[in-house]
Amino acid sequence: MQLPAGWYNFYYHDVSRDPRVPAAVRTSPERFDAEMRFLKHHFEVVAFDQGLRRLQDGQLDRAYASVSFDDGYCGVLEHALPVLAREQVPHTLFLNSAFLDGAAVSDSIIAQVLQQDGNALRACMHPQRYAETWSRVKRQFDWHGLFLDRPSLSRFPAGLTQFGNHTRHHYWLAGLSRQDQESEIAGNHELLRHLPGYVSLLALPFGTSDCFDDTTLAVNDAVHGNAVIKAVGGIGHRLEQGRWIVERMNMSDEKPRIDDVIRLRVTGRDLGYRLRKFGRNVRRWFH
Repeated sequence: MQLPAGWYNFYYHDVSRDPRVPAAVRTSPERFDAEMRFLKHHFEVVAFDQGLRRLQDGQLDRAYASVSFDDGYCGVLEHALPVLAREQVPHTLFLNSAFLDGAAVSDSIIAQVLQQDGNALRACMHPQRYAETWSRVKRQFDWHGLFLDRPSLSRFPAGLTQFGNHTRHHYWLAGLSRQDQESEIAGNHELLRHLPGYVSLLALPFGTSDCFDDTTLAVNDAVHGNAVIKAVGGIGHRLEQGRWIVERMNMSDEKPRIDDVIRLRVTGRDLGYRLRKFGRNVRRWFH
C-alpha cells in the first residue's frame, strides 16, 4: 500500500488470550505477530523518542512507525516481547507504578468488573474516590497476574525496550488540583526514572482532548518538556503554543485490521475498507 511520509504511532495494551481483559484493550498473539510483520515490511520502525525527534526536527521524509504499550499488562512480556525481539522492533511501555505495585488496576478492568462505561468511570478515577473503587474491584475480581511487577521489568532487553510515564494511578486528570496532578505525573516520574531505558515522556491517561487541562500541561512542561502524547488521531502531529501534540492509533481485537486503521485514520476510507467493515457487521448481526 502507498503510505504518506509521516510518523505512525501504533499503541496496544494487553497481548494475550486472557478473558479477564476486555477485547477493547486485548490483542491476540496471532494478530500482534501479523501486525509487527506488517510494520517491518511497510515502515522504518523507530523508537518512540527517535520518532519524536524526527518530528521536532522536520525529518519525516518517509513512513516511520513506532510501537508502544499502555498500562503494563503481563501479556506484553509473555506474548508480545518474543515477537518484538524476533523482528527487532523497538518499543515503549508507558507504565503506571500503582499497577506495578499491585495497588490499582486499569480503568478498562474496572469498567468490566463494575459493568460501567468509560464516561461513568470518570468520577471513580479520582484520588478521593479510587480507594473505594479499588476495594470493590478486589472483592469481585481475581486481578493477580494481569499486570507486570517491578522485578519483571528486568526481563525486557536493554536497547530494544524503553519505559515511559503513564501517571501513577491512571486518574482522569482534568479538574484535579495542582498538587494531585504533580503527585500523579512528577511522582510517577520519580518512581520510574531510574529504570534502564527510561525516557522522560508522559502518555496521557485516557488520551482524549478532554482528559487534561491547563494544569496538566503546566506540570507536564515542568517534568517532561513540550510533548503532549494523546491516544487518538492519526499522523496529524502539530505544534501548538510551543507544544508538540502527538497522536497515536489504538490497536486491539475490536479494531479493524492494521491496514484498514491506516486507511481510516490517514489515507481515507476506500472501497475495500468499506466492504470489509460491512462484512464484519453482517457477521455480528448473524452471531
